[in-house]
Amino acid sequence: MKVVLTTMIVIVCFAIAMLFSASNEAMVDLNYLVGNGNFNVSFLIGLSFLSGFLICWVIFYSMYLTLKFKMSVLNKKITKLELNHTSIALQEKD
Repeated sequence: MKVVLTTMIVIVCFAIAMLFSASNEAMVDLNYLVGNGNFNVSFLIGLSFLSGFLICWVIFYSMYLTLKFKMSVLNKKITKLELNHTSIALQEKD
């Protein structure tokens, strides 16, 4: 449910950005390292929003995967310690 809600919020934000930029038909000269181009402001706003979203998604997803990996390692350590603890408890009963 949380993923669906987050996805809906992102889609709404993207739609709002496109609505604000759609009314602006001005052409802008964009100079970048390799060359230059003439683009609509609406296209540049949408491209900026999309590229920012993708960069943030990659950063946070890599952080999420790192935390999941650490959590699985710690869960394995917990189960190993629990097995060790139960074997010690069984030895003390004998």
